[in-house]
Amino acid sequence: MWHNSVTYPHWYGLILLAVGGVIWQTQDTPENDTAFPRQTYAGKPGLYPQVKMVCQMELTSHLLTAATFGTMKESEYTLAEKLIE
Repeated sequence: MWHNSVTYPHWYGLILLAVGGVIWQTQDTPENDTAFPRQTYAGKPGLYPQVKMVCQMELTSHLLTAATFGTMKESEYTLAEKLIE
């Protein structure tokens, strides 16, 4: 609600946004293993299942305006496309 009420600086009528990604390690549980496959290193599974998160941020306030989650097998570009809407 706060984001919708703020008047941000504009550049040629556009709000300035950035997209970035981060990787989170999850708890080592069978449920997380099923939902979020582990990264492999030299053919061996990583220590924890991992979740990839891509965020959209307004540049002047650093407020996250949207986020999407996926597995390590999904590229940041694919996840970022989901933020276009």
